[in-house]
Amino acid sequence: MERVAEDVFGERIVFHADEDGNYYCPVCGLLWESTADWPPYSFALNLEHCLDCSTHIGNEDIEIPFNPNNPAPERWARLRRAWLEKHGWDPVLIARVEQRLRVRVDMPSDN
Repeated sequence: MERVAEDVFGERIVFHADEDGNYYCPVCGLLWESTADWPPYSFALNLEHCLDCSTHIGNEDIEIPFNPNNPAPERWARLRRAWLEKHGWDPVLIARVEQRLRVRVDMPSDN
């Protein structure tokens, strides 16, 4: 399931959810067990963070001043890459991200 939200800058953002409407963290794909309203972009700052990747959605993943040439999916991909690198590119985590967030994770090539 997908839900589109608009952040405080007017950027349209797609969030993914399970069949029960529970959202996944857009960085790591962990099921978001937050008591706050979702999607978090309905307000300026979300004070909660993902329990797996520690991203403060609506805080660490925004860019001020707003840059329309750096959309949320690209910012999330950079945060995701750093998180996966920290975890040694764990195939289980990669599979979770690809399945839940419907994105392809490109592992770094060995040079």
